[in-house]
Amino acid sequence: MIRVEDRVSIQADADDAFRDLADFGHLAEWDPGIARVRRHDRGALAVGARFDVVARFLGRDVPMQYELVRFDAAARHAELVGTAEGLRATDRITVTPSEGGAVVHWEADFELGGVNRFFAPVMRPLFARLARKAMDGLRRRLG
Repeated sequence: MIRVEDRVSIQADADDAFRDLADFGHLAEWDPGIARVRRHDRGALAVGARFDVVARFLGRDVPMQYELVRFDAAARHAELVGTAEGLRATDRITVTPSEGGAVVHWEADFELGGVNRFFAPVMRPLFARLARKAMDGLRRRLG
């Protein structure tokens, strides 16, 4: 398993930031590693929401299906699970109010399956670089 984790201080309101980040329909707007996203449903975000995500990885598009498996607006915590051939990703997002804004804690676990699991040591730095670029995009979006 490969884990990437970061904490980002932002100037945005914690509740607004949480709603924006937990809705992966907005992911391509700030994460440069995402080519496009399509949300399956409409309306208020809730457990069971599904997203088709196309991630860019090593020069190719990787289609993934994500589902919102935990969503607690009061605690500002969400968990989404994504799957693709040979990959399972679990993203956990927690937003905490702070002086002048909020802190976003993003944690992602990537489980490589099949023959991909043998490449985990080589892939770890690549996933870390993608995560840094995503967090930079998050900072630009939310201040």
